[in-house]
Amino acid sequence: MFELQGAFGGVEVQVACDGIQDVGGDAAVRPGQFVIGSFWASDNTCVICRSGYPSSCVHHVLI
Repeated sequence: MFELQGAFGGVEVQVACDGIQDVGGDAAVRPGQFVIGSFWASDNTCVICRSGYPSSCVHHVLI
């Protein structure tokens, strides 16, 4: 896993990224795909999430 840290546009950013090794069931990803994950969870109900920007959710929580 790679970890990227830094300030981008004045916003502190930390994400994890890696390649998919194995999936099961109805996964939306396939082995070999590269993914980037956030350490924040969004609720997908606020106006910002519904506008397509869940990374800026007003109800975000650290996971």
